[in-house]
Amino acid sequence: MQSIVSSAKPKMNAIIKENLHRFWPIAFVYFLILFMVTVFIAILDTSEANGFDIIWNTINNGRLVIPVITSAASLTFAVCIFGFLHNTGQASVTHALPFSRKALFSAHFISGFILSIAPFILLAFSMLPFCFGANAHNPDAYLRVLTPSQILATLGMWLLSNGIIILCTYALCVFAGIITGTVIMHILVAGLLNLFIPFFYKLITIYLSSFLLGYPTNTSSINTILSYMHPALYNIFHHRLGILAAIVYIGISAIIILFALILYRVLKLERAGDSTTFHVAEKILTYIVTLLGMAAFGLAFTIPTPFTGNGAMPPFYIISAIGAIITFIIVQMIMKKTPKIFNQATCKTFGIYVIVGILFLVCTTSDITGYSNRVPSPNHVKSVIINSDIYPFMIPYNQEMYGEQLKFTKKDDIANVTNLHRHLITANKEAIQDMQNAADNLNTIEDPYDIPKEGIDENLTLYNTIISSQLNFHYKTGSPFGMQRNYQYESADPILKLLADTDEFKKTYRLANTVGYDKIDSVTALHANTIFYSVNPNDDPGIE
Repeated sequence: MQSIVSSAKPKMNAIIKENLHRFWPIAFVYFLILFMVTVFIAILDTSEANGFDIIWNTINNGRLVIPVITSAASLTFAVCIFGFLHNTGQASVTHALPFSRKALFSAHFISGFILSIAPFILLAFSMLPFCFGANAHNPDAYLRVLTPSQILATLGMWLLSNGIIILCTYALCVFAGIITGTVIMHILVAGLLNLFIPFFYKLITIYLSSFLLGYPTNTSSINTILSYMHPALYNIFHHRLGILAAIVYIGISAIIILFALILYRVLKLERAGDSTTFHVAEKILTYIVTLLGMAAFGLAFTIPTPFTGNGAMPPFYIISAIGAIITFIIVQMIMKKTPKIFNQATCKTFGIYVIVGILFLVCTTSDITGYSNRVPSPNHVKSVIINSDIYPFMIPYNQEMYGEQLKFTKKDDIANVTNLHRHLITANKEAIQDMQNAADNLNTIEDPYDIPKEGIDENLTLYNTIISSQLNFHYKTGSPFGMQRNYQYESADPILKLLADTDEFKKTYRLANTVGYDKIDSVTALHANTIFYSVNPNDDPGIE
């Protein structure tokens, strides 16, 4: 026994060398693909500066093709290296060798990771001559400000970021290989594990934004959360992994590898050839895919929104239920490799899923927590930031201040914001009800261009435009997450005058702060080629 343990290390090295010898042609093709989409394109460019731009954009993670290639390569090597687990004969022969499963797993994992990362290192070296050459032969371009140390540092960060992406993706692909018994299932489950969490999160946001009034979509906080769900997404959103993010993803990868090793040590070789090698994995995968199928059917055919009314809910639930049943049957047939799936165990599994599916629909389609009507108390708000997709509230803006966030910190101003918030909830609900009534009664819609005027005050008259805009509230409260809402608003709504009269609003958007204000003869506000108002500030200084 002692001799076997002592000889484990050289045997591991032998396995690693054997895998590298067998699969190096795949790694070479992998390198050629990376080389073709980066350095080769840059070489063909007749302009050295533009050629360097391609390289510089690549190593700053500005090209989405790179994570796509690395993900495909990681999956390929995981399937090739751990493919012996999917054949009963190969698995028996491999495990008959005189060393532990831990050593076997480690050797195969290391060899696959080397094959995945080596082409990137080789690509980085192939970039160096081009980068330094472009710098040396193009002294008039901005490239001259990039010193060799800066180029090397950027390349190093690029290698680190992509190395972590490869490590995490490869670990998930290996984990998929441990819990599956066929190559096809390995590929499908590997893709699911890498995509499920961000896809499911995005799916939930679609449901919540469709059914909960004010739920924000495509906001910075939502995208930030999404970016944390995979190192490749983090790289896309932030262009480079920071030190903290790198440590976190390395830790996550280590946990995945540890779980894969634990499962590998208890793996039953006779399950090779089955769809999954663990019964619990079969159930979990069935629940996940069935849930996605149910949601996909609901989105593909019809997903009710507040504007479609409650009458659309029964068909939506029926379609979702049909999608769940169809997906469940297909998944069970694939898992069990037979159409004969209707038995007591299958019915029990489906019964558990019914509970999960109902909970999912109830939590995402009904406001059981009172989310839509929730407005924070001014006493609990430290500050609030308001953003709009067009210039806030359709009043004259300061060109120098354009793009800044409108922030309120005074208690009276925060109270005005919360009053506006309550008004927008009521206004949006009334607008939703009006649209539902119009759809139900099929009344003739008035000419949208025959828009009445509404006077806000004696100095300013706006058109009540049919075009609604987005208004985003960002509350900073005692909670670490704060509160964020997104509403439609009419640009001529008199309630907006509450904010326009505040000192903090005028400080940010006061027209008199504009450079050259004293030379302005008149001010005209336009939106979609519609004149909302036109005034002379000299005759009406109140417009400031």
